[in-house]
Amino acid sequence: MPDDLADIRSHIGTRQADSDVANAAPVLLFQKTLGRSDLEPAEGAAIPAGWHMLLS
Repeated sequence: MPDDLADIRSHIGTRQADSDVANAAPVLLFQKTLGRSDLEPAEGAAIPAGWHMLLS
């Protein structure tokens, strides 16, 4: 068990980041489903927070 804790402690204070490019088509379809017209999805444009969980 002490070895497991040492491994876990080595990750404290570290960060992990990832990125991906969303295709505009699923974003546009999801926007229409929600009845929103305030977005203009384009390739590589940022999507609203939380949408990545629904579009993955």
